[in-house]
Amino acid sequence: MPITFFRNVNGKLQNVTAATGLPNTSGWWNSLVAGDFDNDGDIDYMAGNLGLNTKLKASEKEPVTVYAADYDRNGSMDPIVAHYVMGKNVPARPRDDIFDQIVSMRKRFTSYNSYARASVTEVLSPAELNESYVLKSVNMHTSYIENLGNGKFKIAPLPIQAQFAPVYGMTVNDYDGDGNLDVLLTGNSQAPEVLSGAYDAFRGLFLKGSGKGSFQPATLQQSGFLVDGDAKGMAELTLFDGKPLLLVANNDGPLRAYTASSASPTQVIKTNPSDVRVEITLDSGKKIVKELYYGSGYLSQSTRSIALPQNAVSVVAYDYSGKSRKVK
Repeated sequence: MPITFFRNVNGKLQNVTAATGLPNTSGWWNSLVAGDFDNDGDIDYMAGNLGLNTKLKASEKEPVTVYAADYDRNGSMDPIVAHYVMGKNVPARPRDDIFDQIVSMRKRFTSYNSYARASVTEVLSPAELNESYVLKSVNMHTSYIENLGNGKFKIAPLPIQAQFAPVYGMTVNDYDGDGNLDVLLTGNSQAPEVLSGAYDAFRGLFLKGSGKGSFQPATLQQSGFLVDGDAKGMAELTLFDGKPLLLVANNDGPLRAYTASSASPTQVIKTNPSDVRVEITLDSGKKIVKELYYGSGYLSQSTRSIALPQNAVSVVAYDYSGKSRKVK
């Protein structure tokens, strides 16, 4: 599905995606995090996707498509994944895989050569295509979604180092203490079928934020952040001294923990369950906006406590009704 935006209008959610100005973003999305990455006072987003290290390349002109119906009438759905090869939309699975799933197709293609030359519209009959449930993906990039204001957004792919495998776990914080939000990403997947092979090229990534909406990948030697397993959820806890403690979950593997060595002790404030946003004013007059979530990244929940910058002078919290209170 595409990245989708909803607006809460008097307690009912309205789909306002068409008004955001985004192009078609249909992809194999896994996770979402948010923060004011360009320091303009509104909230931007990071979205984890399948990545580019796969044969399933997708674009608006040449999407990755899933066709699904009960083609052999045995009571179960038969999904067929297709992608473009040299301008032709062809099934992604070999002949034997398709025929094991839909035995009746053996009569249509009696040789491997005839199947190899066939497009999806030749593999499936017009009647089968007409009954198919069709889903198309045009974007496989793990991406940055910039908030332009007034309900408008712009999407751009993250650096190539973020595209080596599917991205699942993500957390956001100023991990290097320069006043700009950074992002930690984890990923990989052992779930694909045998012929696709495991997606296991990702070792975790630290993206250093510039404060202007761009991100610089750090090397392992620079960041010390190594997560090379089948990583999924990632959550951040705020310790009593304000330092972040990152918990990284690996499928069928050990739980890993990291902390930021550059973080300085600072004051921690606890928010109320109904708080949705805080505004932190610094001694320079600059304001930092942070939203508070119940769930973010991939099936994860980070702490809702706030570690204050050392030069913070005031904090105002807002609840779901818009009511504000000054935090002592």
